[in-house]
Amino acid sequence: THQQYAEQYLHKHLSVNGKQAVYPKLATVIIVMDSENNILLTRRHSQLRSFPNCFVVPGGSVDAGETMQCAAKREVWEEVGIDIDVKEQQHMQMVAIWESVFPDSRANETVTGSTIRYHHIVPIWVYQ
Repeated sequence: THQQYAEQYLHKHLSVNGKQAVYPKLATVIIVMDSENNILLTRRHSQLRSFPNCFVVPGGSVDAGETMQCAAKREVWEEVGIDIDVKEQQHMQMVAIWESVFPDSRANETVTGSTIRYHHIVPIWVYQ
């Protein structure tokens, strides 16, 4: 399936000797929806450097050797204490992949490994 291909590709190209490469970093987020299509959001702490007090969906880094689905499940547990069942594949689907590079290329500048401060690839999952 396209989901399995994406996961294999990302793990292959984002790891070095079985460990996650410095750039890009693989993370994952999960949109948890109930039967009435309400979405679970968490609120970032007011003392955080980036996006304090903002509402976000649960998510975080994928550990070396961890599947993206297991990382998403772990993040929900760590952030809100909800244990979701990833064994039931029909309830969890990858719906998009988001990529972020900072700084991006502007005014014909070239982005290289030495100029990139952050580079994330983030699969987005929906669990319902």
